[in-house]
Amino acid sequence: MQRSADRASVMPGSRPTVAITGATGFIGRAVVRAFAANGAWDVRALVRQDAPDLTGEVTAAGFNLSAGHAAVSSHVVGDLREPSDLPRALTGVDVLVHAAARAHVLSNTAGDPDAAFHAANVQASVSLAEAARAVGVRRLIFLSSIGVHGDATARDTAITEQSPFSPLTAYTRSKLAAERALEALANETGIELIVLRLPLVYGASDRANGSDVPGNLARLIAAVARGVPLPVAAIDNRRTLLDRAHLADAVVRCAEAREGHPITNRAFVIADAEDVSTPGLVRAIGEGLGRPSRSWPLSPTLLRTGLAFVGRAAIARQLTGSLRVDPSAFVAAVDWKPQRAPLAAIAAATATCRKG
Repeated sequence: MQRSADRASVMPGSRPTVAITGATGFIGRAVVRAFAANGAWDVRALVRQDAPDLTGEVTAAGFNLSAGHAAVSSHVVGDLREPSDLPRALTGVDVLVHAAARAHVLSNTAGDPDAAFHAANVQASVSLAEAARAVGVRRLIFLSSIGVHGDATARDTAITEQSPFSPLTAYTRSKLAAERALEALANETGIELIVLRLPLVYGASDRANGSDVPGNLARLIAAVARGVPLPVAAIDNRRTLLDRAHLADAVVRCAEAREGHPITNRAFVIADAEDVSTPGLVRAIGEGLGRPSRSWPLSPTLLRTGLAFVGRAAIARQLTGSLRVDPSAFVAAVDWKPQRAPLAAIAAATATCRKG
């Protein structure tokens, strides 16, 4: 990928420090690796007491935690809503990437889902930002969701930063509320805020059985792996996804941008450069798994009706509907352009989900 000419200014002989929440998650691990590979940053992973061992995660990806060019340290934090846990972990940090969130809850057992998502995604984000500013963190990069704009577009239109808000789930309502709370805090305190709104993120699994792949994508991969005939051949839709490697590169670009760069104190939608269709996605998954994908034509209207009847209307919209994203504003702001074609990247990523 092309590199941005606008980088954070650093004192001679020193390196800036980036801290990453959610560092052991599907997205967080990729962000940690991207900063470690960059070599210009000291990387601080913020993890829970019960989080998986980050040393194994990063070392397995080819980065030695003690290597001078890729210094990665791990700081244990408790509840992100508890301010007393945070100052020590954030002292000396220049840029904070907030990737931790309550998300992809496929079977929500919370008595009040909105309250549960608000506590994890709004209260925790505000507490984190307040602690960050108190100890001198200058920039916060917040990973939000394209779902704040809704879960569908017309086939020939795309979501931009100017699209109206229309969050439809407890998760996306909490992400929009977090954005607004962080924007107010940034205006009050002066901390630089960059918000990235993400569509479905895919990428190579870090586990042999693919168990870390998030959300409904994992269900689709499992169905193809089992040889389940899927009624998707008649679907003609367009969806924009986001390669995990492209996302990690975008986050590094945001951290590198000089102080006061036009990218700061803004929200951006980001995505791959090309759209995919559901049938194309299924074929790419089959290619990656090394087995034929079995699909057959069923009227999308009948498919939506049948899934809605069994309480799966949201899945029906994802399978049959379009959700296109136009990342041109972010591309122009940081000279960022995803290089890998999504279907080939999806096939390559899914190949890591084969059970060995």
